[in-house]
Amino acid sequence: MNKLEEQNISSEINLEKKKSSRVIIIFIMIIISFFIGLIIGSSSSPENNSEPYVFNKNNKSNISKNINFNLFWEVWDLIQNKYIEKNVNEVDMFYGAQM
Repeated sequence: MNKLEEQNISSEINLEKKKSSRVIIIFIMIIISFFIGLIIGSSSSPENNSEPYVFNKNNKSNISKNINFNLFWEVWDLIQNKYIEKNVNEVDMFYGAQM
């Protein structure tokens, strides 16, 4: 082989290495981005809070103006404080209130 052919083969090998290293770097960046999003998403979700959280408690956009939720919250508090079985499941209370 002459010097020109050796240079062509060497440049082709270098080009292949550059392409494969770019693919590996892009793959690693995608994996890192996924895990960063996973960590940020899980740390900001309300399920991780120790306190219970009611979504859309004050959102009245779909409610007509004639509805007063004070009675609902009074009954909710009464059930939590005065119910014989002290372990009241709030999820069951919520879905039971919709029936």
